[in-house]
Amino acid sequence: MSADNFFQTLRSYWIPLPPGIQESFLGQTKEFIEIENRLKEDPLLASYDQQIYPELHTILGMTISDESPPPRAVLHFCNNQLQLMENVFLALKLAQYHAHPLNRGWMNLFRRWTASPTMRLLWPSLKSRYSRDFVAFAEYQLNLSGMPPVIKKESVAPSRIRELFGFSDPPKAAGFTPFQGLYERLFGELSQEWPMQKKKHKKAEEEVSPAATQESAQETVPSLGAEEKTQETASSPAAMERATEKADKTEQESMQETAQKKQMEGAKEKPGETAQEVYAQYFEPFLHATEIKMWTISHPLHMEETWGIALLGPHPMDEKWLKSLRKEKRWPEYLPKGIELQRLMVWIRPAFRGVGLGTQLLNAVLDGLDSQQRLGLIVVLPPLRRDKPGYGDEMAGWLRFYGQRGFVRVTAREDQQQILTGRLDPAAFCLVMPALLEIVHKCGRGSGTPSP
Repeated sequence: MSADNFFQTLRSYWIPLPPGIQESFLGQTKEFIEIENRLKEDPLLASYDQQIYPELHTILGMTISDESPPPRAVLHFCNNQLQLMENVFLALKLAQYHAHPLNRGWMNLFRRWTASPTMRLLWPSLKSRYSRDFVAFAEYQLNLSGMPPVIKKESVAPSRIRELFGFSDPPKAAGFTPFQGLYERLFGELSQEWPMQKKKHKKAEEEVSPAATQESAQETVPSLGAEEKTQETASSPAAMERATEKADKTEQESMQETAQKKQMEGAKEKPGETAQEVYAQYFEPFLHATEIKMWTISHPLHMEETWGIALLGPHPMDEKWLKSLRKEKRWPEYLPKGIELQRLMVWIRPAFRGVGLGTQLLNAVLDGLDSQQRLGLIVVLPPLRRDKPGYGDEMAGWLRFYGQRGFVRVTAREDQQQILTGRLDPAAFCLVMPALLEIVHKCGRGSGTPSP
């Protein structure tokens, strides 16, 4: 043995053990044996077994199965494999110690699993179930990257959008159209998060006392406070979050009565029922325009598995409301020539968030627009119930999401009224590009009206 080989062997022998490896080894091995036994004994997984262990054919001579693995059995089995992989990743700190000699067996086992065609096919849909660090590890160290999602752009008639939102039924003669079937689940989940039509739910009267109900109703009313004197225009996420916190504190003060009236004017409740919040008005720009631009993000090999959507349509302006303003406050007249105001919405199905799909979709929309088109973009986020668990974190997440591409929140009440022409709840979140906000702000304050 040469001196180099001797010292390399000695170095491998003397390498320190990763912390906690002995305590976790037996527990993880037990889970692995259970998975292997199921793979061996379940006849439904026989063809998947051959994908993982090609030696069954190449060495032992087993006849290759031409059948695809049964979808239900193999999907849930792949989830079990991935969960074990994440458990081992966390227990053995594989992000740091994946190259340690004692972890060689786990790493090679995981590479064998992730090399199978079925696992690679399902990974884009399943990865959102797992932690961000494990997903990064799996895509880099286990070679699960290389299958970017497909982003498709198309023009859609508003009548189709109304069908998908559930505002109208498809023509009876046409029946169940492929277009409707392709996006039915996506729009169904969108309507669950942002309901388009009123629904009634039974009250759990035995769980909530009348006093607690009254107190909760007062706390959940979204409201805006006194007009702010300054406007936050910094585009960094931290600055946007500070502006959000500041605006939220002032929003509790002066508009509570208006919001309560709006609640009272909603659907009248029958005894024992409570009305659900309705957000249809926030999606009106996509229902009545001549044509809507739509982007979808889908599985790279199966576009019927659609994860998210972006819509772009004309921003509605109340012309009568604008004409009622003094001339110097009619900010659309001071926009640079050729600017069109457009409403933008990006939405990802809840089960697939946090893995970068929304960012890819937003980038696809904005990268296809020139600087003038981007200047006219307006994003409106419906107001969330302020007693909703995680309200602050959720809204800060939306602000970071749009803030990464330069959008800023309109925090001054008067500026938001100018942009939305008084049509929407003042507690809604409105985001625009800084240059557009500057025009609106100057016109609204009469402090140096911009040149047309």
